[in-house]
Amino acid sequence: MENYEISYPPIDEQKAITRILDTIDEAIAAAEAQLAKQEKIKQGLLQDLLTRGIDETGQIRPHWEDRPDLYKKSELGWIPSNWEIKQLYRTNIEIIDGDRGANYPHHSEFSTDGFCLFLSTKNVAKNGFSFKDLQFITDEKDQKLGNGKLSRNDIVITTRGTVGNIAFYNDEVAFENIRINSGMLIIRNKEKKLNTKFLYNSYREFIFGIEFKKLVSGSAQPQLPVKDFCNFNVLMPIDNEQEIINKLIDEINLPIRITSEEIVKLKKLKTGLMQDLLTGQRRVTPELIRQVETLADNT
Repeated sequence: MENYEISYPPIDEQKAITRILDTIDEAIAAAEAQLAKQEKIKQGLLQDLLTRGIDETGQIRPHWEDRPDLYKKSELGWIPSNWEIKQLYRTNIEIIDGDRGANYPHHSEFSTDGFCLFLSTKNVAKNGFSFKDLQFITDEKDQKLGNGKLSRNDIVITTRGTVGNIAFYNDEVAFENIRINSGMLIIRNKEKKLNTKFLYNSYREFIFGIEFKKLVSGSAQPQLPVKDFCNFNVLMPIDNEQEIINKLIDEINLPIRITSEEIVKLKKLKTGLMQDLLTGQRRVTPELIRQVETLADNT
């Protein structure tokens, strides 16, 4: 260690680098605190929207304790009396398993690009689809497979390992050809009384947690068999109310998405500056300090 050479800038520049990195760290911490606050507010609002709904005046209904005449008891708790509740197998919602037969792709058949995206557990995360790490199969391989290919407006849910991650294959997803792996299911809504986006929102934010808790056995690797999933319940408010709730959920999620993107941007900036400043590829200037501090002030 005594013979190891260390290069370092003058002491004033060291202090300036520390100031810059500390400023970014403080901005990240502030943004993460804001995100935690937004998430907490979101949970309260979602609980109200998905258990009390919106009345004819556009307001969230009074709590059931204050107006019990507006509600009825269900397996998902107290819900508005004009809402329907059914088990999945009693609806026109298809539950589709993937192809697990002899043609299921082997590791050697995956590539970093290709015709059909073959989802892995990394691609269906807590907050929906994540497309950082991708694996593809060829058109020829895709044609040999049976069930498990997505159509627009399908919902994907993970059923092994990390159970209950849910993603929505809407028009915002860029990939035209996608297949699920053996640890996922497709929810394909053909129920006329049910808005698909509402089905996605209600399962992701409310229903799945309640229903799956009934099945948890303490296993280190929980699973969700198709036969059990088909017994899960579905909420069906009147059509117009579903659309209003969807809109309000979008409004709740917007600031959370903005804050999350800001955190990603700040962390990326910090990584880049550490690489540049701590290796001397970029030197500290008054302009750089001003830029970083302005960015932190605007976070």
